[in-house]
Amino acid sequence: IDISLYYLLAFVAGHVVASIVAPIAIAESWSRRAREPWLTRRSAWGFTGLYALSTVVNHIGVKDEAGRGFQAAPFQTLTAATAVTLLVAVALRWRSRPTTNARVPPPWILTMLGFVAYLLYLPAENTVSFVTGALVVTIVITVVGTWSKSRHWSERHTFALAAGSILVGVVMPFWTEPYDNTVSVDQELSSDLAAAAICIALVASTVARRRAIRVASVTSVT
Repeated sequence: IDISLYYLLAFVAGHVVASIVAPIAIAESWSRRAREPWLTRRSAWGFTGLYALSTVVNHIGVKDEAGRGFQAAPFQTLTAATAVTLLVAVALRWRSRPTTNARVPPPWILTMLGFVAYLLYLPAENTVSFVTGALVVTIVITVVGTWSKSRHWSERHTFALAAGSILVGVVMPFWTEPYDNTVSVDQELSSDLAAAAICIALVASTVARRRAIRVASVTSVT
């Protein structure tokens, strides 16, 4: 059906990590009530509707804005919609595994894992890169899925893993070419430096915030 497996992996894994999981982990690291639900059942359905609407708008608008006249064929659209429906159904019926007593590595190991995995999972646009990416994703899901079910897993580990992926933004801009080939060398360098600074500031400020929350909690108890 003329679907690129490389871009399938790149877009799904990339958005799961960078667009969804890492921002949630950062936001919850700033909160004193990280374990509480973000949304009520009613608002969850509301945001689901907004997300579906934005998907339709994106599907229609991409043809003229970025698709260079391309529009997915009806069968391709139906295939994508079917895949989404099946994934949602599986997610809703997925049963959580029981808690274990497995050992969990220190948070800095999780940071290194998040950094290396997200940096190297798609080194180039070719078949070898796709196989490498699929292998990296499988390994990370397996090991993190095992560790996160342990009683010893904490919010520190979740943040550390997300922070590692965010810090990829410190080096990745300097390795990749800009989308706009007309930008000057100075503009490209300034943009890369800005992106690196934002990633560093985000992680550093979250570390400081977590430390402040921990100190405040200890003070209130004593």
